[in-house]
Amino acid sequence: MASSTSEMPEAKEKLKRSGSMGSSDTYVRADKIDLTSLDIQLEKQLTKTWGKANLKSQGPKEDWEIDLAKLEIRYVIAQGTYGTVYRGTYDGQDVAGEITDYMILENQKNALALYCLDFCGKLSYLHSRKIVHRDVKTENMLLTPQRNLKIADFGVARVEAQNPKDMTGATGTLGYMAPEVLDGKPYNRKCDVYSFGICLWEIYCCDMPYPDLSFADVSSAVVHQNLRPDIPRCCPSTFANVMRKCWDANPDKRPDMDEVVQLLEALDTSKGGGMIPDGQSPGCLCFTKARGP
Repeated sequence: MASSTSEMPEAKEKLKRSGSMGSSDTYVRADKIDLTSLDIQLEKQLTKTWGKANLKSQGPKEDWEIDLAKLEIRYVIAQGTYGTVYRGTYDGQDVAGEITDYMILENQKNALALYCLDFCGKLSYLHSRKIVHRDVKTENMLLTPQRNLKIADFGVARVEAQNPKDMTGATGTLGYMAPEVLDGKPYNRKCDVYSFGICLWEIYCCDMPYPDLSFADVSSAVVHQNLRPDIPRCCPSTFANVMRKCWDANPDKRPDMDEVVQLLEALDTSKGGGMIPDGQSPGCLCFTKARGP
């Protein structure tokens, strides 16, 4: 994943201007990234890479085709219902062109699917070393300037106890805490799996879980009423099933993180990263919503 999103100069410059990025070793919260700009740069980088690899097999371009490697996107000049018009240059000449929302959404879905997989893989590694993070949430997903994902805040992490009763209860962040942790019952690394399921929902919906409930209401409802975030109808069943498996009320029924990796790897990324069902309009997706309250 890191190689496909390695160097995005324009996106980095925007982040610098906004004050979200300082020095070269600064970490950037994943939810603060300008995905639209990142998508455009990602498309250009992928086009350059794949274009070189497939040049011989593709043969000469038709007269009406454009080489995206020669296209430089600069700034927005107009927006419409189905796309956005950008000012830029093509092969050294000033141009204005429309990029459809579908292409942007497609890249967003694939990028987010890769970030989910990377996050999951890193948690799987921690669990293989008997380390339980205990505060898995999207705020602890950080991206370096090179778009490498890092897991942050190991303040409450610990080596998994042989006896689950020795694990301290009520540890983590409300909204992401597993019911057994909230209820002060014995728990193990499967509490991270539950939290990861909530993160999948949040990443998909670009929203916070239970924004209208108090901490006390969330705690009680998660433990006693099996409260979980509402999965939107536009979410394909394959992705929704991963969420439900992760946040199952019974820890023993939750998959291990290495199994979650396999579930995410099985998603068909050629059809929207597993984030849009066949025949569904991309406008149904929740990526265009403002994040948070």
